[in-house]
Amino acid sequence: DTDLALGTYYYRVCSYDEVPNYSTGATVSATVTVDTLPPAEVSGFAVTNPATGNRLNLSWTNPAVMDFAGVKIVRAAGGTAPPCTDSAIYTGTGTSYADTGLIDGQQYSYRICTYDEVPNYSAGSIGSGTPADTVSPANVTGFTVTNPATGNQLNLSWINPADIDFAGVKIFRAAGAGAPPDCTGTEIYTGAATSYADTG
Repeated sequence: DTDLALGTYYYRVCSYDEVPNYSTGATVSATVTVDTLPPAEVSGFAVTNPATGNRLNLSWTNPAVMDFAGVKIVRAAGGTAPPCTDSAIYTGTGTSYADTGLIDGQQYSYRICTYDEVPNYSAGSIGSGTPADTVSPANVTGFTVTNPATGNQLNLSWINPADIDFAGVKIFRAAGAGAPPDCTGTEIYTGAATSYADTG
């Protein structure tokens, strides 16, 4: 029996047969009081590092209770999770959140609290993580070297990757039959352009 106002309610339940004949019934009463209980906590709260830098991914499972209205996530730098009274970085009924714009190498602590329509907030579940960039961007594509036939010069061109954390390219050169074995050696260009004229 839902959507009741505050106050006392009385009920009678009567049994009946096929005629129908009704029994005198059993009675009970109960009082609806102010809702002061928060919903159950989320489960499986996890903070993971996608290794792309400046970001942590949060995920959880919402409780399957009638008065669940959403979650509130708060964040603090360091090892202590803040209380749910702090400013939220996320509120809603989703089950994941990408926290971006973070500083690599800095630990972040989170608290996720469920709330109902009042709202009453749960004590919250806590988690922490440290963003770090350990994945290199994709290689350039369409890398070509052409001879302009003017002497003492080769023209290089390529297409930069579309990775969000792409910052630039370094070009290394070796004379002889093979390319430099890795990204070390004689560096001839650093930048974010898509072409370079190697002269001299």
